[in-house]
Amino acid sequence: LEEEIPNAQQLRILIAVKDRLLLEIELEKEGLELRRKHQPYLFSTEREEPMRALIHGLPGTGKSRVINWVRRIFMEAREWTHGVQFLCVAFQNKVAYAMGGTALHAAGDLPIGGSSNAGKLAHQDINEVFTRNQHLRWLFIDECFMIPVDLLGLFSSSLQSAAVKGRYAKRLDKT
Repeated sequence: LEEEIPNAQQLRILIAVKDRLLLEIELEKEGLELRRKHQPYLFSTEREEPMRALIHGLPGTGKSRVINWVRRIFMEAREWTHGVQFLCVAFQNKVAYAMGGTALHAAGDLPIGGSSNAGKLAHQDINEVFTRNQHLRWLFIDECFMIPVDLLGLFSSSLQSAAVKGRYAKRLDKT
């Protein structure tokens, strides 16, 4: 039994996540190839697009609590594992730890403090990032405003370079 219940705004976010999860389950059951072949008129690329959302608010408004509730949905209802199907990251280790997540640098195998192992990252570590993230479906970034834009770009590039297969890695037009 929950000690704390979500407020109206938090509940809207949780319902949106629930609706997206139900859509993904429906799409998995339909089978993408079968649906394209036998029911092309029902096919909608809009439904296939990933959910993109931003949760924002003043400190103490419950943003991190929402992430924790979503984690519970993933782990208890879907039996997913953090770091496999979903990933929670933050710029600071303390924030990452508080949400049961991973530091941004570790999740993307990024160089720390300007160290110059970017060549190594581009060549060798992508295989590790790919292996670790090949089933990744959801990504949460807590306190995104703290992340320098160039570091966020490196993180995005690292994950995109590793996303080469899987249902949610690319659109139907291969982008």
